[in-house]
Amino acid sequence: LASGNHAAPAAGAQQPAVSAAAPKSLPTAAAKPSGALLLTGATGFLGAHLLYELLASGEAKVLCLLRDGSDTRLTETLTRYFGDVWTADNAARIEVLKGDICLDRFGMTDADYAALTQRVSTVCHAAADVRHYAADDRLFTTNVTGTEHVVRFAQDAAAELLHVSTASISGTHVLSDPTTLHVFGESDLDIGQDWNDNVYVRSKLLAEQAVYNAVAGGLTARVFRIGRLIGRSSDGMFQKNPDSNAFFRVVRGVQTLHALPAALAAMPLELSPVDICAKAIVALRRAPAPVFHVIQPVPMPLGKALEGVVPDLQILSDEDFAARLADCSAENAAALSSLVDVWNGARSGAATVVVSSEKTQLLLRSAGFAWPPDIGCALKEF
Repeated sequence: LASGNHAAPAAGAQQPAVSAAAPKSLPTAAAKPSGALLLTGATGFLGAHLLYELLASGEAKVLCLLRDGSDTRLTETLTRYFGDVWTADNAARIEVLKGDICLDRFGMTDADYAALTQRVSTVCHAAADVRHYAADDRLFTTNVTGTEHVVRFAQDAAAELLHVSTASISGTHVLSDPTTLHVFGESDLDIGQDWNDNVYVRSKLLAEQAVYNAVAGGLTARVFRIGRLIGRSSDGMFQKNPDSNAFFRVVRGVQTLHALPAALAAMPLELSPVDICAKAIVALRRAPAPVFHVIQPVPMPLGKALEGVVPDLQILSDEDFAARLADCSAENAAALSSLVDVWNGARSGAATVVVSSEKTQLLLRSAGFAWPPDIGCALKEF
């Protein structure tokens, strides 16, 4: 359910060259003596939960790189998600550093940058611009250039890199064979899918390529392709800026109409509670593989997923749904736009690229991690 606000490549632009596959094994570089973990994106929805899980797993010190270096902003974020008691109890294990991933050497002085490379043995890169559209080049600057800067820091620090990517780099169709079903596994990168059609997807795939280029040079890195984030499985707590979440906007559209067309209602939908996703990433941080698909293993139909959120949900034919949409669209255009995008996309042809997480699920099970079968509570705040 990506936003339909896609930005096409500039006229005459060539598709960037990328590898056909992701690395299949980890480099065997000597491990750096234990040091601190540097986390980017700590004020984000997933980033904050990664910070929580890293500390819960026993990480002694987490350095949080923030563009404005604001302790207050991080404290407010953590207090919202985890309460003031937890935030106060863990304050001594969290250190905020001022640094901008979009700038060379994070905008630090040479001395400060060099000192930081000596402190860090692991980098967890969770910062990203997650818009599926962009009015300027900020998205690419953050997701691609920012990742290149983080990769360079990991190399300079001789540190391991944990890079958060997205399963949506799989695209929806293989351009040369759009009607045939194709499986996109952990070792895949470019299978000829339509990754160049969406600016967000394109930026995240190119960011992965930057990581793999460094892996070829000896960097030890693990890439975590995450799915569609929803609220916490424990209590439904959702992100502080819900309107920036594409799925949230789709749900608002369904709640406005109290209806779904039958084809959308039956469409399998991957939904990942943010706390489960963060737990899985931390559980896999030392797993013997380079790429993971951290996604719900058994997607449920969209109609079933929304039963608790839209209790009076009606499943309509395409014709009846179109009629209801026409009746409401004038006064509720903004609330319905994301739902309309998804419906139009479904009518143009169901996705024929299926993301597999079989290898990841095996590794999670071996780590004693089980994906919960019921995620109903995670939609509580929707």
